[in-house]
Amino acid sequence: MSLSPTIELSSGAHMPAVGFGTGHISRADITEVIQAAVRLGYRHIDGALSYGGEDLIGAALAQPGGPPRSELWLTSKLMQTQYRSDEQVAACCQKSLQNLQTDYLDLYLMHWPVVLQSDPKDPTGHTPYRHPSTGYFAADHQSGVDLVDTWRSMEELVMAGKVRHIGVSNFNIRQLKAILAVARIRPAVNQVEVHPYCPNKWLVEFCRDQRIHVTAYSPLGAHGQPRVLDNPTLSEVEVSADITPAQVVLTWARQRGLSVIPKASSPSRMVENLNTSRKLTPDQMDQINAIPTRMRVYDYHEEWGLAPGTLFGDSDVDESADDPSHNDNH
Repeated sequence: MSLSPTIELSSGAHMPAVGFGTGHISRADITEVIQAAVRLGYRHIDGALSYGGEDLIGAALAQPGGPPRSELWLTSKLMQTQYRSDEQVAACCQKSLQNLQTDYLDLYLMHWPVVLQSDPKDPTGHTPYRHPSTGYFAADHQSGVDLVDTWRSMEELVMAGKVRHIGVSNFNIRQLKAILAVARIRPAVNQVEVHPYCPNKWLVEFCRDQRIHVTAYSPLGAHGQPRVLDNPTLSEVEVSADITPAQVVLTWARQRGLSVIPKASSPSRMVENLNTSRKLTPDQMDQINAIPTRMRVYDYHEEWGLAPGTLFGDSDVDESADDPSHNDNH
């Protein structure tokens, strides 16, 4: 059984509130890491075809003695090169199903609200094309893809029984409104970067009002500089709450109603991240909310040739004005 509490989605399904993120874990390490995570109680495994390790995750989960499929919550994400048709979306999902050795995904997300060019050298079309001069993935500004049409293709996966819940990742309020205006199946989850330096206040509130659950990726700030966990306010709360800085940040997110998918490589860190049962006081929550530093770790607008603010808008990181009238610009 999972050591993590669960959150209830709008469908009534229960998803583990603390999952295990697998982005940027090397293929050399991922089998051992996944087996350790599951052994220690993680039951929500968050992955993506683009991360490059889904086949090894599937093999690790299939080892004898592991938890039954019914106890696991498997999340994957649609490749950004595969947004163009029902056939592409279905084939990409099928690839993840094969990799993970399962008949269904618990949650399938549109990874980013941007279509990428495919590498012509890859016959599957899955691999994004990289600019030879910059090494960045190339956005396909001429694709003509409407994200609403891709969402309709995602809905078909639910109808076909391949996926139990669908959602999005890195979508702003404007993009969510476009989906909600036509959705037969509303997004269950919006997975976005959230930590004390990127609290995403207005987006979280909008999603809560729309019964879209928010999952925080990089909830510890990942490799960003300045490091979130080095913030002196967190050190103060750590002492008064008698928990580690990582537990302070994860508990702060959980008390905002979010689920979290931290990464860890050592078993001790895995256990630490899974334990978010200690509660912060209202004053401690206010201390963290008052941290003025604003920073986003993952913002690819420059790499993808997009104007500043196109992906997220300004107020969603710089919330000093706290002006709800900015909602449509997130």
